[in-house]
Amino acid sequence: MREYSIFVLMVVLATTAAFSINRACALPGRSVCRISNSVVFRPSSALFATEPPEKITRESEAEEFFESEMDRKPFSEKLPAAMAFLGAVSLPFLVGLIYLYQNK
Repeated sequence: MREYSIFVLMVVLATTAAFSINRACALPGRSVCRISNSVVFRPSSALFATEPPEKITRESEAEEFFESEMDRKPFSEKLPAAMAFLGAVSLPFLVGLIYLYQNK
């Protein structure tokens, strides 16, 4: 029974990892992305460019920078989200330790 429970846990973890989205696909320079088990090819803009890209200078860039909605929130509003993430990440390990030491 114990081997079966460990096997089920490993299958659940492997399935979760297999179906998660690879965040590296969001990078602009990537031409190949791996999402789940399929490969998606995106054409690179460098292959089809007719003229060289404009050089980025401090003067040509705007003073504004990207700021997400979470960045604009005060610390007191970010804390519950951070604690929830920490709990969600550590909870499976705690459950596994409890299970492991209960069945010794």
